[in-house]
Amino acid sequence: MTEHHWIGCTPNPHDYFGFIYLITDLTSGRMYLGKRQYWSSRQRIKGCKSKVTDRQSPKWKPCCWSESDWRFYKGSSKSFAKWQEEHPNHEYEYRIIRECRCRGTLHYAEVEAQVKCGALTARDSDGEKIFFNRQIAACKFVPPIIYKDEWWLVDLGGITL
Repeated sequence: MTEHHWIGCTPNPHDYFGFIYLITDLTSGRMYLGKRQYWSSRQRIKGCKSKVTDRQSPKWKPCCWSESDWRFYKGSSKSFAKWQEEHPNHEYEYRIIRECRCRGTLHYAEVEAQVKCGALTARDSDGEKIFFNRQIAACKFVPPIIYKDEWWLVDLGGITL
């Protein structure tokens, strides 16, 4: 088995479909939060039409999936890649913070983590962005500063927004 650079959760591609990760530039403190699949679809193989992504499901077909390049993966963000090129002497930490059994949970967990940590809005004491993330769930927007008094509450049968 080939080594990898991930720390945090022990990678377990045999039981999980993918993971949520946090890459930290240890020199600057800036971060990138994303997701990666352990498995890639092999839909072009004759008879492989299974879209079941839950590794624990009896309907999972191993012949329809191949292991992805997760061991060597270092992020897909263009802004982060550019930063790494401009700062080749910085040290980076690649941490798995959660594993997910299926594709749907993986997508949801990434969005949830990005929203909860303020990946688009978090700023340091100098007003600089903390995260390299430029989008959430393929929505390319950066909201303006949100003031606490701008939030609104709605009661949806016990659920408060």
